[in-house]
Amino acid sequence: FIVIGLTNAFNFIDGIDGLAAGQALLTIILIVIVQGMNDNYHQVFYLSILISLLITYLLFNLSDFKFEKIFLGDSGSTLLGFIISWVLIYYTQPPIGIFDPIFAIWCVSLPVFDTLFVILKRIITKKSPFAGDRNHLHYKLIDMGIGKKISLFLYLIISFFISLLGIMITDFVSSLLSIIFYLIFLILYCIFMFNFNKIIIFLKNYYF
Repeated sequence: FIVIGLTNAFNFIDGIDGLAAGQALLTIILIVIVQGMNDNYHQVFYLSILISLLITYLLFNLSDFKFEKIFLGDSGSTLLGFIISWVLIYYTQPPIGIFDPIFAIWCVSLPVFDTLFVILKRIITKKSPFAGDRNHLHYKLIDMGIGKKISLFLYLIISFFISLLGIMITDFVSSLLSIIFYLIFLILYCIFMFNFNKIIIFLKNYYF
């Protein structure tokens, strides 16, 4: 269930250049950070290979140079989701079990939040859960008039800090409280996204 869900989550967020690969890169970096917090750099060589491959792809996908751009496509984005899901399982389950399984859900929190929200929104509006639309966070940022690259940057920054906050709660407080905060964040995210346009209009009228 986790592997299929996360594989599709990466496919769902692959709506603008660099987003799926950027999130995958961010997840790998978070795994390295968690390893550093536990002073255990198991298989870090293979993680560095993944990081190198993702950075190389992003250079071709996001660059404005004259050579042809390359894209992931559905096969590429689902492959990334498949790899990331098994990497997280590998590091959280025996015999490796370097860090708490709760870390894994925080490392991919925003893609999971976004996927669950759009599926819920589609079900409520009586559409297929797999029908494409512009209810994803990155599309809403673009529809605000923000450029694609700035939207990409904002998405990854938000994703990083949400994940890092959850990891710190898990490491310094408790796993139980971390799960509670994860569910609270998920509910808040869905509420925010359901009222996204109203919130943006309010902020523009009163603060900008």
